[in-house]
Parts: sequence; structure tokens; C-alpha cells
Amino acid sequence: MDITVIHSISLARLKDFLDSAGRGSAYWCDSPLQTMTGVEEALTRRGIIVTDMEQEPSRQYPLNIMLIQKGLQLMAEKQPMEFTQIVVGEHDNATGDTFMQYALFGDVIYG
Repeated sequence: MDITVIHSISLARLKDFLDSAGRGSAYWCDSPLQTMTGVEEALTRRGIIVTDMEQEPSRQYPLNIMLIQKGLQLMAEKQPMEFTQIVVGEHDNATGDTFMQYALFGDVIYG
């Protein structure tokens, strides 16, 4: 038997977490998430562009509210302990990095 649980994350906590995601993933990507304007733009349907600098040549990916939701869902399913850190506001940059990879790639491929 499966039980589905829905979590709500406040906008303030989500913005703080996206800032951590930008900082934690800086070793492999260039994104505007390290500014509040970039964070706010990512939370729209239009979103932002994130550049994966580890790929040769570098590759660009969109990041928007739908992909953010997808990344959070994947974390909840595949790494529930790290997801819990987000929900309770105890995340760090490493948790943010993991999230970015789930949102952009559907899996963790770096670090």
C-alpha cells in the first residue's frame, strides 16, 4: 500500500532554498540564482537559463516554476531525507546542488 503526502513550502523558504541551489551548483553551472532577481524570475513560467559548464561545449537548460516543482518531487521520492531538510528550512548548498540536478536532468550526475 502507498500513501501520498503533499508538502507545502512557503515562498520565502523556496526563495532562500533557490539561492542555496545557485550557490551549491556553482562548481558546474552558471545561473542567475545567486541574485534575488534571478530567484524571482526562476519562479515564473518563463523562468531563467542555466548554463552547464561541465559539458563540452557548454549547454543551456531552462529552469522555471514547473521544473522547480518537478525537481522537488524527484527529491521527495529519491532522497527524502534531503527533501525534509528543505521542508524544515535546514537545507544547505549541497542540498541545493542535488535539487538543481534533479530539476534540470532528472537525476544527480555531478558530485
